[in-house]
Amino acid sequence: MENSQNATQKIRVCYVTSPRELQGEGVGHDSRIVPTLEYLHNLTKTNPLYKNVEIAAVFVDDSGREQGRQMLEQETAAYAYLRNFCAQNGITFQTEESKTWRSMPLYTGENGSKTKNAAKHDAKVQYEERMLSFMRENNIDVVFSDSYTVLFNSVMLDEKRGYPGLIVNIHPGIATEVPGVFPTRDALGRANFFTDDATERKALQEQLANGAEWLSIHRNGHDASIANVFSKMGVEYTTDETHTHIKVAPNIFRQTTGATFHIVDAEVDHGPVVLMNTSTPIRTGCTEHQLRVDNYHTKNNTVGRAFPMFLRNPETQQRLTENRMRNRAFNGEMHPVTRWGVATNPVKQDRRPVIAMPR
Repeated sequence: MENSQNATQKIRVCYVTSPRELQGEGVGHDSRIVPTLEYLHNLTKTNPLYKNVEIAAVFVDDSGREQGRQMLEQETAAYAYLRNFCAQNGITFQTEESKTWRSMPLYTGENGSKTKNAAKHDAKVQYEERMLSFMRENNIDVVFSDSYTVLFNSVMLDEKRGYPGLIVNIHPGIATEVPGVFPTRDALGRANFFTDDATERKALQEQLANGAEWLSIHRNGHDASIANVFSKMGVEYTTDETHTHIKVAPNIFRQTTGATFHIVDAEVDHGPVVLMNTSTPIRTGCTEHQLRVDNYHTKNNTVGRAFPMFLRNPETQQRLTENRMRNRAFNGEMHPVTRWGVATNPVKQDRRPVIAMPR
């Protein structure tokens, strides 16, 4: 009965993002890109594969104006875009202030006796508790993460209470090679590392054709990106004052970037990959922002193809069924249900009110 309802009942999606990250991408002020939220919303109106999908809410982890309160941070074009887009399209808009706990130090202690900051951890847990309550109160089925610069953990990924297997992320890069918050910079750094000097590039190509196992390349200012990329790929390399010495491995010369649509786990840009696209070329002389703009089409195209694949998966369908039972239990419609059966604790009725834009 419930599985058959999954085929017809609208799948309510909450788009989760960080406006400070979207601002750097150009959302709200660079007309060359179509923001992914807008692209996804348009698909729900025009694409048959999205006929049972709706963008029900937008959740941003930043300071902002709530019920006329003075903003805690300067309003960015990206934040204004998100707020206005939701108002125009009847989408619930929620701002959850995160700067307080994000600004706390990760460690406490001095003289080598550092320990994890318990206060920061507790504040992050409380933040995720509020996020989870918002999702439940709004009957959210799937959480869609885009340029969200905070890891999901503890609460949102809890197997019995949270959204494990129902949180997806679109990463604007090849996640297995350029994870993290600087995928465009790292992809560009790797490309430039190998292409800045035409004479050296030709010599390297000749060495490769002759079966070289190690290559020595002049260091040219991209050390941080090279370290990020090759450490993630497991490529052996060493450096001296003038050169980086790299063991030959697949894709070390990659001259493209792309996008990865994957299910979220507790690691950075990790989790099962639904679809990976590597089709955005990195052209000589391209700037970081231009590459980011060029890659937006690839990013959105990957979303458009991958999201229906994810939703049709039998494991996703099963999790949707279970999650809808949790939503109903949270909202007092039935006894609480866990993945393993009916719980004995009563439904909590005294919940934090939702602050949302009017429909």
